[in-house]
Amino acid sequence: MKFIDMSFATVRQGDAPLMIEAINTLLRRGVDVRRPEGNPHHLKVSSSVSYYPTTGRIVPDGRHALPQRGLVALTQVLSDGLDRPIM
Repeated sequence: MKFIDMSFATVRQGDAPLMIEAINTLLRRGVDVRRPEGNPHHLKVSSSVSYYPTTGRIVPDGRHALPQRGLVALTQVLSDGLDRPIM
């Protein structure tokens, strides 16, 4: 499913504390964060970056997971512009 077609991220009943923290933090920072349907552990934080709050994994589309992990690392990735698709 395309990023634009995904639902905007909202906290859902049963979400892990790290998921709740990630959604709230990203929304406060103005990040357009989405939740893919059928995967309660996955956030899309741009059209080309996936984030898994409970493990801290940051995975740019078409690449391996970054060595950095966690919400602080994710916000740095976004501010560094590493969320742009690779060409």
